[in-house]
Amino acid sequence: MLLNWPKLFTLDFRTNILKTNVLILTLCLLIPILFSTTPTTTVQAAIPGELFMPLISIFAFGNIFLPEQTADMTAVINSKPIQLKTIYALRFGWSLLFLSIINSLLILIYLLSTANLNLGLLWADFLVKPLFIGSLAALSYRLCHFPALAYLIPTAFLALCIGYPHLGVFNLLTIMNHQGWLGIISQLIAGILFLIISFTKFKKQPFA
Repeated sequence: MLLNWPKLFTLDFRTNILKTNVLILTLCLLIPILFSTTPTTTVQAAIPGELFMPLISIFAFGNIFLPEQTADMTAVINSKPIQLKTIYALRFGWSLLFLSIINSLLILIYLLSTANLNLGLLWADFLVKPLFIGSLAALSYRLCHFPALAYLIPTAFLALCIGYPHLGVFNLLTIMNHQGWLGIISQLIAGILFLIISFTKFKKQPFA
């Protein structure tokens, strides 16, 4: 089965992932327009990674559950030896890697700034955000098997983080709210826990 994974991912990438990735890259080109790429403080530098990139992450991870929402597609996949949860796991892993690369490129841009930025804190924060958002989207879909909730629940949580400043270490505006490493580590642990719950204890019906 391991030998089937590269072929499976290549086919799935061309069919379902490529268009989403192109759109994500296009949206990320808005970052220099909407935000400063030469921030003067660490808090200012955190704004695109804590406000804009989580929105991109919601779109990226929500989309991994959409292609199989037809009975014909599900029936075809269920007839194959590779389970649907494996396909979702491959898409999740690629989306996490793809978003992490984009966030790392943003940190590289910050390296050109003459300001005294805490780049290690920013990089860790930017890497944890996609994991936390993605695991929340996966958990939402895992519990309800309804793809709209993979968008709705993370979006509602992000809106809550913006409008309600008392979520403590689980507020996505970690650096903006001066939570620092405690917030990053707490969200990392929560994200891993959500991910474990999402991809374990499957019955015969895949991801249900």
